[in-house]
Amino acid sequence: MKLSIGIFAVISVIISLAFCQEILAQDIPSTVSVAQWRDSFLAKWQSAVDKDKLDAIVQLSSLLLVMSDSDPLRSPLIDRLEVHVDESADVQMAIAFSLLSDNQPEEASKRLLDLILRYPNEPRIQRFRIALARSFRAEGQLSMATAQLDPLFDFATDTGRYAILEKAMILKDMQETQKALDLLNQLDSAGVESLYFSSLVRAEKESLEMKMILSGGVEIE
Repeated sequence: MKLSIGIFAVISVIISLAFCQEILAQDIPSTVSVAQWRDSFLAKWQSAVDKDKLDAIVQLSSLLLVMSDSDPLRSPLIDRLEVHVDESADVQMAIAFSLLSDNQPEEASKRLLDLILRYPNEPRIQRFRIALARSFRAEGQLSMATAQLDPLFDFATDTGRYAILEKAMILKDMQETQKALDLLNQLDSAGVESLYFSSLVRAEKESLEMKMILSGGVEIE
């Protein structure tokens, strides 16, 4: 049973990281290290040009998502971004996810609710709602999480599929293993082009199937 719990935790972390990066849609150039990218935009932040500053704020918000918790600059970066929290949805989103990773879902939920109310016309608003559902789930507020997700269900869009995947994880938390598997099977057969997303779905399926086997719900053929 300890093995299965470990597998579930690892998969949740992988899905969280993938979703965080997709929400902000920022990638670290493959030719540079995280430290080089960080230092580059910290320098850009000192620019007197407002456009450069805004660009640096957005990029450093993305950097926060991939920073190690042990990075000595992580806490100062969060403090610095707090100063600019009213200037960019990316800042609020990144700080909210950092709060989730620091096991502070209640504060993350407040940030995300404020984000949704402040930027109602933001193109990523549906993804912000999925993030809010994840935060509610971390709080144990499963019905509130589900309320955010159900209107977003759509097997034909990336955002809709992430909503469905998140709902499957809620069903898993509710011990509704078979219902969670049914959703994952539908996702798996939906012809998703993203090999990475498909691998996440299949990994989650395998972990749930293992859980059923270990609990005696399924016989090994």
